[in-house]
Amino acid sequence: YFAILEIDPDVPFSEVRSSYLHLRELYSNKSAVLSTLMDQIYKDRQKEILNLLKDAYNNLKEYYAVETREKLSITKDTVSQKRIPEFEVFSGNALRLIREVLEIELEEVALATGIPHKHLKNIELEEFDLLPPPGYIRAYVKKYSEYLFLDAEKVTEDFMNRFRSQGKKRSKHSF
Repeated sequence: YFAILEIDPDVPFSEVRSSYLHLRELYSNKSAVLSTLMDQIYKDRQKEILNLLKDAYNNLKEYYAVETREKLSITKDTVSQKRIPEFEVFSGNALRLIREVLEIELEEVALATGIPHKHLKNIELEEFDLLPPPGYIRAYVKKYSEYLFLDAEKVTEDFMNRFRSQGKKRSKHSF
């Protein structure tokens, strides 16, 4: 699968995804490079190549997910050994700092939790306008804090209070 996606076996998942997206675009009908070279033989082979790429990506995605889950159990044992900063009130920045102390990449969190990378990034940056509806935010923050072995209820409540507070500030400025 690594060879199909033209990557080394020791690359992070972000490079697997990047390579897959690049190759998929290259071999799709939309590719300007290949559109002039396409003939009937290529069109028949194109579907086969795209299916191989998709299969390789999906298998590697599962491989990395399993690896991340295994790493999670190691992380749980080592969390007590790390010097995690303490916070009276949890914010997006606090979650980012804790994740960095635990030496966990955001892509790993996304892969292990199923939370889209863009939403994790916006949670950490507290880009409230770019986040999905509050029900999703609550679920994502809870799942993220559980992944970091934090008190999920406290973290979620603190974050949602910040979200609501920011919403009130926005509505005052919109008049």
